[in-house]
Amino acid sequence: MSSNIVEISKKAYANALAKGFHSNEDGTLKERNMGESIALIHSEASEALEEIRKNPDPFHRYLREKDGKPEGFLVELADIIIRIGDLVGSFEGEGELAKAIYEKMEFNKTRPHMHGKGF
Repeated sequence: MSSNIVEISKKAYANALAKGFHSNEDGTLKERNMGESIALIHSEASEALEEIRKNPDPFHRYLREKDGKPEGFLVELADIIIRIGDLVGSFEGEGELAKAIYEKMEFNKTRPHMHGKGF
């Protein structure tokens, strides 16, 4: 099992590519639609919300009866990471994503309590 964001991103993109998500009917690569990619990431967040509304236990996971597909809150969060990995993998930005994550986490250490917001 991998926990490295670069490796996860590369694997997510490679799988999406192998499954035809980035190809036209003739097999040529599609041009990446960033807006569509962001919308798909957002849809996974909405699915995570629905899962936690159905069952407030964040560790509750189950298999969809018809095909054994994993479902649950954490599975939907995993889908968000997979979609982000696929997106950055499509333009070989995995290393830059990792840098951006660490850079932002370091900056967040300097921010005030709750970043000055109510929630």
